Amino acid sequence: MDETYSWMKKCRYSVHVGFLALFLLPLSATAQFMDDIQASMDKKPRIIFNVEPRKSFIDNSNVTVLGLKIVVEFDKRIRIGGGFNALTSGHSSNLDKVIYAENGIDTMDIAVLNFNYWCYFVEYVLICKPRWEISCPIQVGIGSSHYEYTGENNGLQELQKGAVILLETAVTGHYKIIKWAGIGVGVGYRFMLQNNKGLNQQFNSPIYIFTAKIFLGPIIESFSKKKGDTGDDSSAEPKILRTVRANEKG
Repeated sequence: MDETYSWMKKCRYSVHVGFLALFLLPLSATAQFMDDIQASMDKKPRIIFNVEPRKSFIDNSNVTVLGLKIVVEFDKRIRIGGGFNALTSGHSSNLDKVIYAENGIDTMDIAVLNFNYWCYFVEYVLICKPRWEISCPIQVGIGSSHYEYTGENNGLQELQKGAVILLETAVTGHYKIIKWAGIGVGVGYRFMLQNNKGLNQQFNSPIYIFTAKIFLGPIIESFSKKKGDTGDDSSAEPKILRTVRANEKG
C-alpha cells in the first residue's frame, strides 16, 4: 500500500511538472504547435485497424494485454480512436484462484483472472520518416477485472468483479524492414486510477512493446496498382488521340 501511495505521489508530481513546463514554453512555440495540429486535422483522414500486443506485469508476473483498435489518422501526424483490450489466457497460473469445496480442502475448479477494458486514445507522431517513426500515444480505459470459471451445474461464474479506470502513456516507434512489414517497439506505464478493491493484485505496471508489424496500407496500394495495370485501357486511347490532335492543331 505504501509503495502504491508513493507511486501516486510521483505521478501527480510528474503531471504537475509537465503542465508547468507547457505553460513556461514560449507562446510562439505553443501557438505553432497548435497550428500544426489544426493543419493536420484539416487534412482528409484515413482509417487504420491495429492489433497491438503489449507486455506488462501483474504482481511481478509477465502478462500480455492484446488490443484491437480502430484508428483515424490525419496527415500521418495525429491519430485518434478507440478499441478493446484484454488480458490473454497465457498468463502465469500464479494469478489464478483455486476454488475449493465446502470442506475447504478438495479443489473444485480454477478461476482464471480476467482483465479487460474499452479505451479511447490520442497519439501524436513526433518524427515520421519513410522507414521509421516515433510517436507518443496516451489512452484512457474503462473496464473490469474479475475471476472466472465454469461450474458443473451453474455455467459461467464470475467472482469478485469490479470496475477499473486506467491511464496508459508511452513512447512508441517502428522500423520498416520492407515496405509492408517491420518491427514495433515502445515503453510506457499503466496507471490504475481506480482499481478493483475485490482483488489484491498490483495492476500498476511498466509497459513494453516488441512485436512484428504488418502495414496493410502498402499491401492494399500494391494490389490496387496491379488491378489498375491489368484493367481495360480503352479509355486511355481516346485521351492520347485527343492530345495528339490538340498538338497538331497547335
